Amino acid sequence: MKGQGPDEDMKNIDADIRSGQLKHMYLLYGKEDYLKKQYEKRLISAFVPDGSEMNISRYEGADIVVRDVIDDAETMPFFADHKAVILEDSGFFKSAPADFAEYLPQASENTFFLFVESEVDKRSKSYKAVSKLGYAAEFGEQPESTLTRWIGRRMAAEGRKVRESDVKYMIARCGTDMNKLSMEMEKLFSYTSGRDMVTKEDIDAVCTVTISNHIFDMVDAVSDQNLQRALKLYYELLELKEAPMWILYLITRQFRLMIQIQSLHDAGKGNDTIAKLTGIPPYTVPKYLRGAGRFGMDRLREAMTDCTQMEEAVKTGHMTDQLSVEMLIIRYGSRKQER
Repeated sequence: MKGQGPDEDMKNIDADIRSGQLKHMYLLYGKEDYLKKQYEKRLISAFVPDGSEMNISRYEGADIVVRDVIDDAETMPFFADHKAVILEDSGFFKSAPADFAEYLPQASENTFFLFVESEVDKRSKSYKAVSKLGYAAEFGEQPESTLTRWIGRRMAAEGRKVRESDVKYMIARCGTDMNKLSMEMEKLFSYTSGRDMVTKEDIDAVCTVTISNHIFDMVDAVSDQNLQRALKLYYELLELKEAPMWILYLITRQFRLMIQIQSLHDAGKGNDTIAKLTGIPPYTVPKYLRGAGRFGMDRLREAMTDCTQMEEAVKTGHMTDQLSVEMLIIRYGSRKQER
């Protein structure tokens, strides 16, 4: 069975586990590693309730030998009704050997299969086989509303209170990766030990800003003509050992996104559609539109051209990488926008 959306996927797997009516194969895929790992643990516990490692086989990486997996899967469980075979990052759902997809419909009913992948090709025979015989669930980047509820529950479980606005601030500051957010919450729990309220000041004190958000803030400062702040953010990135050419690439990407998002907005597209087409979280669309509005489309296109020229100047030895980014920031952060 194919998944029907992130929330529906989780509900369906939860229902299978609660009822004990487990399918014989599950595919968990997508970029959200935290959720994949949580559901991997839950499914393995459901497959092999006593946790016996004798009945759990794990394979990982691109060098998995299909024949070994099949032989293992056909071996009877050790003093149990079922065994579990787990394959992680096998690549079998992009370019699988033919015998793997052909074997799946014939797999032993005594064996549960769990596949955990970062990327899949939905046209592949392996994906189609698992979708038909079991359940394929996608775990992608979670929307702000889901993350807000999740953080709130985690905070409450640790005896902490937090304003919803501060939770959203934390997401904007730290990004949407749930592994990172989980680690940042652990830091907050330790930092706020002995009190129940977590504040924006606590988040500022201990939570690490993602590089992409740092770049966004820097470009935002440039568009707001706040040269001092823009340069401060740039030097902070250098202190974090970020390469100037990588920073230049990210700045260029921000300018390109602003052009794309403004163009889609002008064409009448809604925020959800824009987010889907550009691959960014929906809640960031208004921020990009504000930045694009401050720059103006002509200025953004000029900036894109300058980014390309700066990169060329570095590659040909006419300018150092650090200076090229400084010049770009100064050029667009210290003069009035042209309308």
